[in-house]
Amino acid sequence: MNRGGTRDIRTRSSRNMPPLSVPKKRKPKAPKQPSRFLACPVEIQLQVLESVPKEGLVALSRVNKQLASIAQPALHREVDVNCPSLSPGWRSIPLVLVLRTLLWRPDLAQAVQHLRFDGYDFVERELNELPTTPIFDLTDEDKLKAVQFIKALDLYQGLDWAHAFLKGQVDSLVSLVVALTPNVRSLYLGEFFSVEICYLRLLLSPESYNNPGGSNVHKFEHLRHVTVDNHCATYHHIHFSFNNIYQSFFHLRMLENLSISGSFPEASRPFTITAKLEHLRCLNLKRISEAELGRILSLAPNLDDLKYTYGCYPMADLLSPNSQRLDVATLGDSLKSHRLKLKSLQLLVIDNINVLDEGLDPLWPLALQGSPLKLHDFSNLRFLTVPWILIAGLSKGEHPSPLRYLIPKYVERLTLTDDLYQQPYWVWSGKEIQDLLEEYLYDVKETKLALAAMLLVGPILSKMYKSGKFNSARRLARSASVYLKAVEMTIPESDALRSAEERARRYGQRREPLSKMDENSWEARAAVKRAATLDKIPSEWRLSSEDLEHAHSQRDITGSFIERFLDEETASITSLKTVEILKAVSEQELTTMKVVRAFCQRAAVAHQINNCLHEILFDQAFGRARYLDDYFTKHGKALGPLHGLPISLKDQFHVKGVDTTMGYVGWIDRNLGIDPEKSHTAESHIVTELLSLGAVLYCKTSLPQTLLFGETKNNLIGQTLNPINQNLSCGGSSGGEAALMASGGSSVGVGTDIGGSLRIPAGFCGIFSIKPTSNRLSYRGVANTNPGQDTYRSTIGFMGTSIDALEVVFKAVLGREPWMKDPAVIPIPFQKDVMESYRRRADEKGNAKFGERPLKMGVFWCDGMVGLHPPVLRGLTVVVDALKKAGHKGGFLSADGAHDIHQHLNRSGEPLIPDLKDSLSLKTPTELLKYQDLTIQGLEYERQYSDYWNSTADSDGQIVDAVLMPVAPHAAVIPGKFYHGAYTDAMNLTNYTAVVIPTIRADKRIDVLNEGYEPLGEIDRKNWQAYNADSYDGAPVGVQIVGRKFEEEKCLAIARIVHAVVHSAIETA
Repeated sequence: MNRGGTRDIRTRSSRNMPPLSVPKKRKPKAPKQPSRFLACPVEIQLQVLESVPKEGLVALSRVNKQLASIAQPALHREVDVNCPSLSPGWRSIPLVLVLRTLLWRPDLAQAVQHLRFDGYDFVERELNELPTTPIFDLTDEDKLKAVQFIKALDLYQGLDWAHAFLKGQVDSLVSLVVALTPNVRSLYLGEFFSVEICYLRLLLSPESYNNPGGSNVHKFEHLRHVTVDNHCATYHHIHFSFNNIYQSFFHLRMLENLSISGSFPEASRPFTITAKLEHLRCLNLKRISEAELGRILSLAPNLDDLKYTYGCYPMADLLSPNSQRLDVATLGDSLKSHRLKLKSLQLLVIDNINVLDEGLDPLWPLALQGSPLKLHDFSNLRFLTVPWILIAGLSKGEHPSPLRYLIPKYVERLTLTDDLYQQPYWVWSGKEIQDLLEEYLYDVKETKLALAAMLLVGPILSKMYKSGKFNSARRLARSASVYLKAVEMTIPESDALRSAEERARRYGQRREPLSKMDENSWEARAAVKRAATLDKIPSEWRLSSEDLEHAHSQRDITGSFIERFLDEETASITSLKTVEILKAVSEQELTTMKVVRAFCQRAAVAHQINNCLHEILFDQAFGRARYLDDYFTKHGKALGPLHGLPISLKDQFHVKGVDTTMGYVGWIDRNLGIDPEKSHTAESHIVTELLSLGAVLYCKTSLPQTLLFGETKNNLIGQTLNPINQNLSCGGSSGGEAALMASGGSSVGVGTDIGGSLRIPAGFCGIFSIKPTSNRLSYRGVANTNPGQDTYRSTIGFMGTSIDALEVVFKAVLGREPWMKDPAVIPIPFQKDVMESYRRRADEKGNAKFGERPLKMGVFWCDGMVGLHPPVLRGLTVVVDALKKAGHKGGFLSADGAHDIHQHLNRSGEPLIPDLKDSLSLKTPTELLKYQDLTIQGLEYERQYSDYWNSTADSDGQIVDAVLMPVAPHAAVIPGKFYHGAYTDAMNLTNYTAVVIPTIRADKRIDVLNEGYEPLGEIDRKNWQAYNADSYDGAPVGVQIVGRKFEEEKCLAIARIVHAVVHSAIETA
């Protein structure tokens, strides 16, 4: 308004705002000379701009209009819109500006992938007020276009929507923004976005459309994540029934992650949706009745992550505090349908009304009824958060049984909460709680349950913890290797405090460095190392916290799931096999830079989800790729047979300028696997050979502390899981390699094997590997555990996504004649004639050829100590039957008491991971004479095995060509349940060659336990009890093809035949 009381009407040009994602800053001067970049084709410009960070794109947009038009789609992938304030004055409203831009720029609307709405302060609103906002930034043309778009949606109530839009009703504007963005992947309606969302409900519900097929504009095919956290609206709007709206979100069939808040209205439409949400994995429900929870869960058969918050209805009659009840029995019944699937379960009971003070006895407005929860049969549950009273009852007298009979034995992290207010609503004394916790921790220690951490949350439990009442429980927890911690957390009653917490959650807050940890502690050093590794990932490859949370809730993160974070070209390149990559690069169909960049990006995504990398070498890899591309351009030929091939390395191999930690915190910045004077300057001989062959090294992968473990877990990065089934282990010790490869982040990698370290991870993750005889390849300059012992011989080998990958790299490395630089290597060149002689015996499908001698395979069904789980037995049977149909016939040593391991641990003060404490406790070193005896016994065993092999000759003198045997008695194992490694150990003791191939996948419908099975011993009993058909479902099953010493070419040829036979059999089935 001006002084005369009239309003100045701004022209359209005066309101021509800059692009939405560009801050309002002074426009820089354009360069005087024309840019050669702008003269390039648009495709090249787009490719270059993809690597420019967002800040750079913003700056370029201000300099040049052409660049601005090209960069805008990238800048609009995420649209974060605050709703208008209550008194906006005459300033422009962000929501309206966003809407105007998307109306006229369909290219930007197509680019939007994430929508966030927030900003309305519900406390200041009048009761039952419909929120509206001025839309003076919209011209008549804008309004006409918007109304025409709404009409094109063909809704029953489209006319009402159009009228609401012209009045500036916020809900209609928000719903229109959603309707304009057909490729949106995530939708967030924040807690302070407290507006009625009736028109969004129309957009989501098929019954709202005149067309029986639903919307002809927006099918929501890409929408995967929805968060509606605006339940605050119900506190101040008694006419608003959110339960009549939230059901509409269950029409989104492709949803994977849904978080919604209900309102406990007095009357709401019945829940009638029956169609299944097959893709829904993560569900967060607030203020939904316990009975309705069961109906919702019935729609999500594959759900494995559930958070349920029961809250008191805020409009309840305060004079009748017990009028609202939580039926715990009904809650238990609702959860039962998912007792075999849930991996994470969080239950909270929150009262949003202050405790009523009625004389001496305070009253809690929410009453409980029914018996406490019993969750012992939730066999897949790993993370559990539950209020104390829901499992222990309101008093000691109501407590049903010890906690070990109520909490699943596989739970790894248990969080027990009080009521989150200062006033308790239970009748438990501190001593009673203490006794119950001590009893449970004692059971954890004695029965070796999976529990790794227990958190006590809330003011009451944390006060007891700090007072010293839980001191004996803390000692018990330490002895049981359980992390016990109390957290004082309350529900803030101040609106200002709630607002501050919400803003901090969304936009972050200043944090103390490393949580004020001692900078010299091993924990601090490990945290610094983890952060430094992540910092090497380009910002444009970083995943959001929502994406990471969703990924961690998935069972399988391979294939299409991980590819959603990649562009189409990257996904295509990383799906190529090794020989296809080499061919494409040699024929210049792909540049080395494109290939390397694709694998680096996929490896970065895999690591953020699954902790599979120790070292990131992306910058070195990009420099190497440029060099190789320049070399090819200059010379017109490849540098070597592996020119342009990205190869990953296990973190045992030294690379110049890069750490080799071997999973020890004490090795950070030291590289103690080599002469300290050469730290960070020397490199392993195999690394030198690979570089000379034209390979590109781009990462070093995770391994277990000490190497001597069949899983991958250390104090640097925690545990690496199996990407095919995150309930299971990836194996070890070359587990990071296998996990990365199964995720598509590598096509070929280098590892080592001392007791199955290449074969176990390959079998667990469904890939291929070869363990050559020791000294066939150079081990010179490689870090190792127990380097002085020679009874179990470690050897370098390869992993790959195909047999071809193993052959190509193995042949190339031998072509460098490694024995010339390392006298320990036996001078045996690559034996192509041997390989061809075995290949000739079968056709491409593995069928024995007429006139050729068929393969004769030995089969090793059981080692006499531990029998095979059902999937492994079936896998081996499938291989044997397929070979016959195709015409073919068919222990741990720590000689020095682990003293070198403890020396490395003592450098930082870090402990052994719990899984290794029993087998690697510090012992007296073995005497030299005794060690000699052990060595002689090993040599005798090797001779006996050779004699037995020779005794397999039949009447025509043919001995077995190779032996088929399991990789382990189980498929990919449940973490912490790896009990027996003898199926791979024996091949290291005999120094035989072995190749691993994938066969079948575990199937819970077929692979059921034989209840009449009699265990062969105590270890077999533990292994048998660890089997769970649901947990193992989908896990790969690998088999070993074992040959004698230095028969690598023969084993590779036979493995190709066996894999072809099995592949054909599975396809036929």
